[in-house]
Amino acid sequence: MEKAFDKVPRKCIWEALRISEVEPGLIEAIKSTHKSSWNIVRTLNCESRRFGTTQGVRQGGVLSPLLFVIFMNGIINKCSVQSQRTEAGHHRLRSIKVSECIFTDDIALIASSEQALQTNLNIWARELSVNGMTINLNKTKALVISNSPKEINLLLNGNKVEQVKEFECLGVKIDEEGKLQKELDSRIAKTTKLYHSLKKGLLIRKKSVRRQK
Repeated sequence: MEKAFDKVPRKCIWEALRISEVEPGLIEAIKSTHKSSWNIVRTLNCESRRFGTTQGVRQGGVLSPLLFVIFMNGIINKCSVQSQRTEAGHHRLRSIKVSECIFTDDIALIASSEQALQTNLNIWARELSVNGMTINLNKTKALVISNSPKEINLLLNGNKVEQVKEFECLGVKIDEEGKLQKELDSRIAKTTKLYHSLKKGLLIRKKSVRRQK
């Protein structure tokens, strides 16, 4: 999503709290912490003029992550009911069907066909728009996991979504073959780099100790 924490309409947050059956008095108390919000941007030794904000959660606020999760939970519930689900596995002989995987403002939509994926994307785009949020087209990618290459024409508000052969989701690389070899190679490379970095530091310390002796 585009600037998720900064663009959440506060009236939608209060409504989400009400739907979640948070006590009215507590909602009013939370509202009071967002009244007359002023900000200053500091870079090096310079400060900008202060400016007010009327939307978004407070940056660095203790309650901010929780408020955003409650806000998103309402959208998730609405979208999940409407979305087409696809089988993702089994648990105790029961089929597990999902339509999305979400971590804060990162959303991965899952579907078994191009049509189903387009339907689910339209649902999410509409619900987010109703709640004052937008999907960032530049950061949205389409990945088809298949035995043979397949091109799809996925649209977001009339604009084509870029199709990629691999992308990184929550730090894990996924490719169009559904294999994790590239992810394993990446982890091995990072571990090797860290090992040599630590080894170099230990050797320098060892030499320093010997010189001191």
